[in-house]
Amino acid sequence: MADRIKKLFLNKNKVFLVILAIFCSILLWVYVTNQEGKVDEVPFTGVKVVLEGEDSMRDSRGLIIKSLDTKNVRVTVSGSPRVLARLSAADITAVIDLSTINKTGNYSLAPKIVFSSAFNSGDLNARVLSPAAVNFYVDKLSTQTVDVKGINNGSTAEGYSSEPMQFNPATVKISGPETALAKVHHAWIEVDREDIDATLSFDSTFVLRDKENNLIEDDSIILEYDTVNVTIPVVAIKEVDLVIATVPGAGAGEENVVKTFEPISKITLSGDAQVLAGVNSILLDTVDLSKVDGSYTKTYTIVIPNDTEIIGSIREVTVTLDVVGLETKRVNVPAENLSVINITEGYEATIMDTTLSNVTLRGSADALAGVTAENVRAVADLTEFGTATGFCSVPVKLYVDGTTSVGAIGEYKLFIQIQKAG
Repeated sequence: MADRIKKLFLNKNKVFLVILAIFCSILLWVYVTNQEGKVDEVPFTGVKVVLEGEDSMRDSRGLIIKSLDTKNVRVTVSGSPRVLARLSAADITAVIDLSTINKTGNYSLAPKIVFSSAFNSGDLNARVLSPAAVNFYVDKLSTQTVDVKGINNGSTAEGYSSEPMQFNPATVKISGPETALAKVHHAWIEVDREDIDATLSFDSTFVLRDKENNLIEDDSIILEYDTVNVTIPVVAIKEVDLVIATVPGAGAGEENVVKTFEPISKITLSGDAQVLAGVNSILLDTVDLSKVDGSYTKTYTIVIPNDTEIIGSIREVTVTLDVVGLETKRVNVPAENLSVINITEGYEATIMDTTLSNVTLRGSADALAGVTAENVRAVADLTEFGTATGFCSVPVKLYVDGTTSVGAIGEYKLFIQIQKAG
């Protein structure tokens, strides 16, 4: 019995639900029917202004928009509440038709309001537009090329130096109204990198500036590209000594030489770090002290390794060598101490000189005191004369027997006759 009552109740509940659903549908139909004839008005702000035909005007007529007074307008749209409920400012555009503009000048045009394709234009009506017209100036399109310039506000690590920045490309092309381009002098890049120790290369944006380096901000100027490549060359720097090497001779050694460099004795080089790692000095010359009589002065061009540069303007240095702490005396080498060596077989040589006069010896006072002319020998080497005959002047090498701390200064020759033997 209880089951039958429960089933009856459930069947009645279903009937009730069906009747309720039909009633709600009738109410909704009545509401919608009543709303169809109703018209509301809704204001929309921030409606975007669109320039229709701007590319064509620029490409075919050489004209460009300048000084557009607004980029957004306020539009009041009328329509049914159902349609307006779905509409937003993003579904509306204010279109300026540029197809009839053929010359420069000021213009004031009323936009045409266009709705998104998701809406039936017949269901909506733009009733009020604020501002009612958009003002702008049309200028002649111009193109020019400007140099890329910049400043490096950064720093290099200790022992390194940066060189002027390089830009690729070195110029950029800009297009826009003649009046706007007339203000532009150059493209400008600022770099701020700290403690760099190697060459950097990177892409960078740039800005436009006038002759006084004031920033130019003008949306009407079109850039050919937005970035340029910047290279900051970084080189190692190193201070090195200028050097004159000496060969001991005539009683003088390195300890007997005072060297004077003018105007500098050191230079600072810049270059590749690996190259400079092996450079500790610059050798200007090697001087044989046996040929230095008291003082020697010579100006040298500073020759540096490949792939390095001198920092500064000095490219020459004058060096003076003074031999100090020694004394000299002159002797005449007797005939018996004059000789020749390396005579070609079948030839003979006759020394025409009876003495080698005014040979200057140098050494300490004590060493010179024990040397006489008999200790000095002059030897002429005839190796290079081969089978030559006749009289010739032959350089000689001087030997001071009995001591190694005394030697002869300068160059000497003997007058010799060479002839075939027999």
